Amino acid sequence: LRAKLESLARRHLSVAALTGLALLLVVAIEMLALAMFVDWWLDLPRGVRLVLLIAQGLVLVYILTRMVLAPVLNRPDEDELALMVEKAIPTFRSRLIASQQLARQGAVPPGASVSMVGALVEETEQFAAPMDFTRIVPTDKLKKFGTLAIIVPTIAVLGFLAGRNVCTDLLKRAFLSNIPVPRKTRVLVPEGDK
Repeated sequence: LRAKLESLARRHLSVAALTGLALLLVVAIEMLALAMFVDWWLDLPRGVRLVLLIAQGLVLVYILTRMVLAPVLNRPDEDELALMVEKAIPTFRSRLIASQQLARQGAVPPGASVSMVGALVEETEQFAAPMDFTRIVPTDKLKKFGTLAIIVPTIAVLGFLAGRNVCTDLLKRAFLSNIPVPRKTRVLVPEGDK
């Protein structure tokens, strides 16, 4: 049972972390593209671009902390995993959590029937043997954000390549470079009153 619960924990952790990383990638690209577009449209001063860059960084740190690091640092324990399985597979009828808790060292008080506990654990192991606990981990969000994590960067790279010169300048400006916004037409006043 412990091996099955450990594989469930690994699957739960990997799905949560990959979902968070996919979301992080999609949001990072979209926010950067939006900042570049607004800068091209409005010719933002450096201070505003700095505020936008800091805001983007804060959003990405929040997503990284909440969606990637939190699941890694707050891994569910064996009891939580057993309850997840019982919620998804109600035919266990609380045998899994009971077996998990009663199989621990010192869980059975003196005078209690150790053979009953052994029979419960053995029956639960036989019942759980053909089951794959990892299938109860929902992957619909991972599939959705994973698909977006493929589509959005592809569109971003194609767009960047299509407008390479303009996009390169706008990307540099998004990271606080002082080069001018790329325009097709420029009015230069070499001397005198504008």
